[in-house]
Formats: sequence, C-alpha cells, structure tokens
Amino acid sequence: MIEIHWRGGRPGADGPFYALLILGLGLVAGLLGFILHYSPAVAAQAVDACLAVSESTYTLSTALLVPWSFISIVVGFALVSVVWQLLATRHLIGSLLRRRVPVPDELTSAARAVGIEALDLVEDKRPLAFCYGFAHPAVCLTTGMLDLLNADELRAVLLHEAHHVVSRDPLKILISRALGIGLFFLPAAQDLRDRYLVGKEIAADASAARVVRSELPLASALLKLLSHGGATLPSTVAAIGAFNLTEERIQRMVRGAPVERARLDGRRLLLSGLVVGLIYLASYLSLAAAAQAATSVDECSQTTLVGR
Repeated sequence: MIEIHWRGGRPGADGPFYALLILGLGLVAGLLGFILHYSPAVAAQAVDACLAVSESTYTLSTALLVPWSFISIVVGFALVSVVWQLLATRHLIGSLLRRRVPVPDELTSAARAVGIEALDLVEDKRPLAFCYGFAHPAVCLTTGMLDLLNADELRAVLLHEAHHVVSRDPLKILISRALGIGLFFLPAAQDLRDRYLVGKEIAADASAARVVRSELPLASALLKLLSHGGATLPSTVAAIGAFNLTEERIQRMVRGAPVERARLDGRRLLLSGLVVGLIYLASYLSLAAAAQAATSVDECSQTTLVGR
C-alpha cells in the first residue's frame, strides 16, 4: 500500500485554544480583582454627605473607569463576534438543512462505525462535509460529496469529521474567534487563534490517517475536491468544522512541504506581555492614587468633625 506521510508532525491542537482562553480570562479576572478591591471604598464614601468626600468619590469612581473600560472592550467585542458567528452559522445550516434527504442505511452504518451518531444528508451538487452544533455536534454531508468519493475516501472524511465531533471543535472555533476579536490589541492572541484554527485540521487529518493506517484515502479525497474546484463553506464566519481544501493541506498533499503553522513569535509575545503589564499598571496607579486621596480626605473630614 502506498503511504503518503503528512509532514509537520501531529500538533497539540487544543493547546493554543486553552492558552488563548487562559489569556482572556486571566486579563479580565485581574482587572475585576482591582475593581473588587477598591469598590468598597466607593460604597463607603457614597453614604457620606461631606462635599469633599463626594468629590473624592467622584475621583475614585472615575479611576474605576480604567479597568472597566478594558473589560468592556474585551467582553463587548467578543460578544459581537459571538453573535455574528451564531447568525452566520444559523443562516448557513438552515439554508442547507432545508434540502435534507433520507440517509441511506449504508451511510448510517458507516457513520456509526466511526462514532458519528447524528448525520444529515443534504441534496447539493457541491462536495461538502462539515461538523456543526455546540452542545451535541452533528455531521452534515452533501450528495455531491457522497457521489464524488469511494468507500475508503468517504470513511476517511467521516473519521476526520468524527474528530471534530469528539473535540467539540465548533464550540472551540466560536470561542477562539471571539477571544481573538476581543483581545485584538494583543498580537499573541491572534497567533494563538490562528495556530488553533490550523492545528485542529491537522489533528483531524492525523486522527483519520491513524485509524485507517494510511494517509492515502484522505489525500485522494482532497485531490478530488481540488479537481472539482475545491468547493468550500464560509468557515471563516460560521462556527463549523468544515472539510475544506486549505493552503496547508495543499502544501502537504501536492508539494510535500512542511506545514507552516502560525507560530508564537517571541517579539509579538513580548509586546503582548508589555501591553498587559501597562493595562494592569494603569489600572493600579489610577485606583491606588484615587483611594489614597479618598483616605486623606476622609481623615481630614473626621478631624474636622472632632474639632467641632
């Protein structure tokens, strides 16, 4: 049997995703820590009727805007990305599933044999296959894909999509893109997002090849897609794990070149660390200075009251 060995190794596809998740949650949690630490001072001053203390309260409240602004930017942009992806995914899935047809028993058996329980077959001449859904991922095939591939190639494609199902990649794609948008000011966040989006496909390919003990069926399926114009889905906006023809796959399949995955450039990583440090420093200095001023005014007002 002819073996076509994928070059570039088998990456830990989920590593960049979890690193991105930790980066986003860590930044927001740190800023919330500043807010929770200094908010009691605001609450205590709010009940004080003294004009000077009220002015100090205004100063401290203004200082709280620094961490709140960054939290609002991250969360706001991420939510916009989530909504956009959900709408795009709903529109795409809805338009395809309206043409759903009965699944042949042979296809159902082949899908269950590789661990896919939920499978949809859609009447469409384009050869398409993708994984969709967040809580309970499912796989969708078109009749065009079914007509294009032989049994071995179809099994390899199903194994590829089964990896996306088990890994819950549609949900991870949704989150990684949202965090990439929310953390747009951190170059490392963009690198981690891109590294995950490429790595998940390489991992799914490697998983399918490992089961069938050959890369030939998957490579043959990709070549057929290439010969048919490389029909693809708009996976750049929809949260799906699509069996698309990508530049990385062409590198490995046609030229035999190593896959150039997005790397964590040291300078971009250092720049991201500096940006995070400056955000924390600005939040701390503004809040600490305002809290110190509030304490001084409060002590002064108490001294005045005692003098009276």
